[in-house]
Amino acid sequence: MTVGLRRIRWCFAILWVTGYALPGDPAWEIVGPVSLLGKPRSGVDAVALYRSVQARYRAMQAWPERYDRRHWERLAAQFRTVYYRYPTHAVADDAVYMEAEVYARLFRTGARDEDWQQAVDRYKFLITEYPHSPWGPTALLRVADLYRAKALPEWASYVTECARLFSEARCQKVPDYKSLLAQVRSARSEAPARPENVRARGLSVLQGIRYWTSPQYTRIVLDLSDAVSYRTGVLRDPDRLYIDLDQTVLSRQIRGQGWELPTHAHLRQVRVGQYLPDTARVVLDFDRIKQHRIFILESPYRIVIDIFQRPWESAGQAQSRAEAATRPTETPAPSAPADRTEDAAAREIPVPEANRSGTYSIARQLGMKVARIMLDPGHGGHDPGAIGVGGLREKDVTLAIARRLREAILRRWNVEVLMTRDDDRFVPLEERTAMANSQGVDLFISIHANASRDGRLHGVETYYLHWARDPHAMEVAARENAVSTAKLHELRKFVHLILQNTKVEESRDLAEYLQKHLIGSVRSRYPTRDLGVKSAPFYVLMGAQMPAVLVETAFLTHDREGRLLADPAFQDRVVQGLLEGLAAYLEAQGSLANLTRPSDT
Repeated sequence: MTVGLRRIRWCFAILWVTGYALPGDPAWEIVGPVSLLGKPRSGVDAVALYRSVQARYRAMQAWPERYDRRHWERLAAQFRTVYYRYPTHAVADDAVYMEAEVYARLFRTGARDEDWQQAVDRYKFLITEYPHSPWGPTALLRVADLYRAKALPEWASYVTECARLFSEARCQKVPDYKSLLAQVRSARSEAPARPENVRARGLSVLQGIRYWTSPQYTRIVLDLSDAVSYRTGVLRDPDRLYIDLDQTVLSRQIRGQGWELPTHAHLRQVRVGQYLPDTARVVLDFDRIKQHRIFILESPYRIVIDIFQRPWESAGQAQSRAEAATRPTETPAPSAPADRTEDAAAREIPVPEANRSGTYSIARQLGMKVARIMLDPGHGGHDPGAIGVGGLREKDVTLAIARRLREAILRRWNVEVLMTRDDDRFVPLEERTAMANSQGVDLFISIHANASRDGRLHGVETYYLHWARDPHAMEVAARENAVSTAKLHELRKFVHLILQNTKVEESRDLAEYLQKHLIGSVRSRYPTRDLGVKSAPFYVLMGAQMPAVLVETAFLTHDREGRLLADPAFQDRVVQGLLEGLAAYLEAQGSLANLTRPSDT
């Protein structure tokens, strides 16, 4: 008897797990069968999983009065489970389509905006991710129906675009296609011609594409009129990275345009197209995709794509590697006697100091060369930066200090010094970092003058890229980025993504040395406050592959410091402090011996 009961229980368990439990069964309502299946093991599991969820869908359609919204949402999640687990299986596109159908049904019965959006998103996902799916034309026309239900004019474009995206023959197989096409033609013949009003339709405009490239690094910037959601994907044979911009149309200036990159670039060209009536697609054609990252910047809204063909290498690292490869193998010299002379000791290679965390970076361990430094005078052109005492403009102060610092570095060390600008011109923040990355600089120093609504605030502070730990740092970053603090908070996830490949420890060390010596130099003649080393999400530091810092030299809005910033003598103290801080950092890195000019030895 016990064995018989056990067999009966096993039979019911199998029916329940495989999806054949009776509709309305309380146990099914508590826990969906899919959650008990675990991770499927083969294509057979994918088919069984899809069929079980599909059977449940048919049962719920047969007895809709037994099920509420919670059951339909769970059903949509179970269809989603199928293509999440098996994205390349033959049933994946079927599962995507069925999930969209569930949300479309919820919208028809409840008229909720979130259901409408979910249905549209799932149908579009099917069209873009599974372009060869037999469901493609049907999904496109379902989107047209949903747009028409909200009286959105794009519905007609979705109907007329069917033949272009798929083929006339495939579209003809959809039962509603001919009637929808006739309705579109009738509506267009009756409606008076009106100029296109993109903003009234709630669409963003892809206004332009900019890029900077080198053999190892490329940065692409997409300039948009408004914030958008986007999807990305990688296609193979040949390698392509695409970015689909939702609710976006192309500007007239870039329609049909392509960008062919220099022959040294691993990225061959950039193409754009209106993939769907309200979805623009940007395609990056590669020789081979290695590594990329994407983040956004606000005010104006732009999407930044950084592409690395190989591990990034600075000019100093490249020189060190080249010299190591060509250096002949030497026979080890006999050990020096215990009573070495001072001259012999002076010729020893300096031992690098440990960083703040008590460890040694690769650069410190190897005593890497510093061959190229980039100075970044903040603001410029139509962007004056902060306006201080007597109308003094930040852009003029930063350029003057950067020029003086460049000359001081060149007099002292055998190193190349680059400037993001050497005159009164506007350089976008994302371009400054791209210049540093593409030219392989070893250090990046952005020079600024501070400002505050509180005219009593004064002093010196230095920043490195990380999330802000105090409100003042957030305000400074918002001002330099020309955005609100609320917008900065939205960037948290992108900052953490970027920090995974950023030299945070080295940047903080560089900031510490610069701050310490800058304060010492200024205080030797002028009273000032040490506001310390801080972190904040500065756009100009985002994506920098080398140690990068931003120095706020003094406050333009403070009565005394505002006047001092225009004084060449004060600027010289700032330059001297930055120079000594740079020397201390290089000595700690074990790099100073590599920079000494021949005339100084």
